[in-house]
Amino acid sequence: MTEFIQTVSPYLPAHIFDIVMVPLQIIILLFTLYFFCIGFCCLWRRKEKKILTPEKTFAVVVAAHNEAAVIGQLIENLNRLDYPAELYDIYVIADNCTDDTAEIAEQAGAIVCVRTHPTKKSKGFALEWMFERLFEMDKEYDAIAIFDADNLVHPNFLKEMNHRLLKGDKVIQGYLDAKNPYDTWVAGTFAIAFWVIDHISHLAKTNIGLSACLGGTGMCITTDVLKRHGWRATCLTEDMEFTMKLLAEGIKTTWAHDAVVYDEKPLTFKQAWNQRRRWAQGQFDVAHRFIPTMIREGWKRRDIRIWDGCIYLLQPHFLMISTFFIIISYVQLAFPPFYTSIYKFLPSQLMTAIMIGQYVLPMIILIKVRAKLKAWFYLLLYPVFIYSWIPIIFLGFIHRNEHEWSHTKHTRAMSMDEVMSDVKYTLRVEGAFEAAHRVVNYPGKCDRLHGHNWVVEATFQGRELDELGMLIDFKIAKRALAAILDDFDHYYLNDFPPFNAGVNPTAENLARIIFERLAACEEVAASPAELAALTVWESPKSSVTYTKD
Repeated sequence: MTEFIQTVSPYLPAHIFDIVMVPLQIIILLFTLYFFCIGFCCLWRRKEKKILTPEKTFAVVVAAHNEAAVIGQLIENLNRLDYPAELYDIYVIADNCTDDTAEIAEQAGAIVCVRTHPTKKSKGFALEWMFERLFEMDKEYDAIAIFDADNLVHPNFLKEMNHRLLKGDKVIQGYLDAKNPYDTWVAGTFAIAFWVIDHISHLAKTNIGLSACLGGTGMCITTDVLKRHGWRATCLTEDMEFTMKLLAEGIKTTWAHDAVVYDEKPLTFKQAWNQRRRWAQGQFDVAHRFIPTMIREGWKRRDIRIWDGCIYLLQPHFLMISTFFIIISYVQLAFPPFYTSIYKFLPSQLMTAIMIGQYVLPMIILIKVRAKLKAWFYLLLYPVFIYSWIPIIFLGFIHRNEHEWSHTKHTRAMSMDEVMSDVKYTLRVEGAFEAAHRVVNYPGKCDRLHGHNWVVEATFQGRELDELGMLIDFKIAKRALAAILDDFDHYYLNDFPPFNAGVNPTAENLARIIFERLAACEEVAASPAELAALTVWESPKSSVTYTKD
C-alpha cells in the first residue's frame, strides 16, 4: 500500500482525509478483485471418476420445530432415496413442538426423538443434543447427514455423499437448490441468490482447492469428526460456526455439486428480511469470535484456505465499508474534493470488466441452471434483494450480541415428484435383441416356447448438462444399453438368472431387470442424467414401461 501511495503521490492533491479514504479504497478494490477472480472460476468443473458402490452408513437427521405442514413429504422423500435402505436410518428431532410434527414423522416411518428445553431452543442446541444420543447407541454410523424439515432431497444424494466419503472427505456440503423458485418474486430472487452463491462461491472455490461453507442443510459430517472435535455450534448461524471452527483446525468443507437439496424459499419480503437479519447477526458473531484465531492459525499452518475463510466472514464488514464509501462519494460531488479517488489511476478496462461482470455472472448462472423465463423477469428485481442487504447488515451489526432464535414458518408442502416434474431435458435411446421365452403357467399360447424381436427404449431426464452441454452422450447411453441387451440376444430367457430361479420372463420383469442393470452402469451413473423409464416392446403394438417410482 505504501509503495502504491508513493508511486501516485506526485499526482495527488494533499487532502487530510486521504489518510482514511485512500486505504479504504484500496481495501474495497482488493476485496472486489478477490471475489471477482474467484467468481469466474465457476465456469468449469473438475472431472472425476465417481465411486458408485454403496458402502457408507448414514444417520439422516432432521431438526424440526412445529413442521407438521411439511415434515411428512420430506420423510416420504427420504424413504425413497436411491440407496440401500439397510445403510441409512431417518431420525427426526421434534424440538419443542406444540403441533403434530412428531406423530406425522413417526407415521411416515422416521425414528422420532422428542426434545424439550425452556431456553436452549435453537437448531444448534437440538443437533448437539441429537448427536450425543447417536453416539450412545449401539449402532454406529459412518456419517451423519443433516436436513431441514422443509427440504426435499434428490434421490442420488446419499450416493454422492458415499462417493465423497470414500474419496476421503470428512465434511461435505450439498448443492442448495430451491423447491419453490417461481412462487413469488421474493422466492424467485432468493433462489437466484442461492444459485449464484452455489456457483460463484462454493463451486468456484472447490475448483481451486479452497473450502466451501456449510449451508445449514444438505450437510454430511463423518461421525469421527463430530466425536473428535465436538459440535458446540449453537449460535444463530450454527453451520457457519462449525465450518470456521473446523477450518481453524485445518479441516475444510468439500462441495458436492451433484448432491442436490431443495429448500423452501421465503414467500414474503418480511420473511426474507427476518431470516437474513438472523444470518447477519450470526455472521458478525462468528466473525468476531473466530477471525483472530483463524488469522493466527492461517499464519501458523501457512494455509490459504483459513485466510480465505476470514475473508468470507468479513463480507458483511466489506458491505458496511462499501456503503460508507459510496455515501462519502456522493457527498464529495456536492462539495470541493476533500479526498483523492484512486480509481482514476486504474485502467478503465479493469473497472469496466468488474462493472459488467457483476451483471453478466448471474445471467451465466441462470443459463447454467436452465432457469425458466419467469426467473429472468425476477432478475430485474434482483437488485432490490441485493441492496436490501445494506440495512439488514447494519441491523445485524447492532444486534450481533443477541442470540434469540426465531423460527421461519414453512407452509409450502411439495412432493419430490412435483419438484422433479420441472425436468428440462428428456433423452431417449433405442436398442433391440431377439430371444425366446415361455411365460410359465400362463393360461394360453404364451406358455409355449416362442420368440420375439424385442425392442427396448431407455428414457433419461435431467436439468443439468455436462461441460460439453450434454445430458448424457448418445454414444455412452447406446453402448451401455447394447451391452445389457447383448446378454439376452439369441438366447432362451428362461435359462438365465433370475428367470431360471422362479422369476417369470414376462415383459414386465424384463423391463425392470434391464432398467436396474442400466441404472447401475458406471458411465450412466456418472452422468448428470437420471434413468427415468425403460420400455420393452414384444411387438409393434404391445409394450411395457417400467419406472422406479
